[in-house]
Amino acid sequence: VFNIVDEAYIYRTKQAKESKHYLKQLLEVKDEKLRNEIEEKMIKSLKSIPIRAADEKAHKEELSIQNERKAVCGQYGWCFICRNTATTFCKATKIPLCSLECKNRHHKMHDMLEMYLKYREEKFKYVEDVILLFKSVCKLSQRDLSGDINSITLK
Repeated sequence: VFNIVDEAYIYRTKQAKESKHYLKQLLEVKDEKLRNEIEEKMIKSLKSIPIRAADEKAHKEELSIQNERKAVCGQYGWCFICRNTATTFCKATKIPLCSLECKNRHHKMHDMLEMYLKYREEKFKYVEDVILLFKSVCKLSQRDLSGDINSITLK
């Protein structure tokens, strides 16, 4: 959840900074045609503000925003594990991280989650089998079993 909040906060901060830049230009320009061009550029620019530094080309300026721990926003936001300034990110999961130690912790957490989901998936396979068996037994219980009991098969 922190990662989503971080990205929204960084996006809004960059959007406000970009808006101020274009609004200042709009106030200085008197020509209507030039104003329309600036407005079009502003709309395009505000729609395409990159959140992560990996996506940035024209938005290289540093942001001086801080998180709840007073850590300044890094090149990739804040670390997913410890909330410090993130100077790198995990290439496999695209999660911002600050150090090799946090990257190792993140990979351990990721591996544990995958193992849990795999276990849960296998567990539910057996639940489906039990439900199917229970339905078959229920159908059999409603039949007349006056005939040979050995001739009954479960499907």
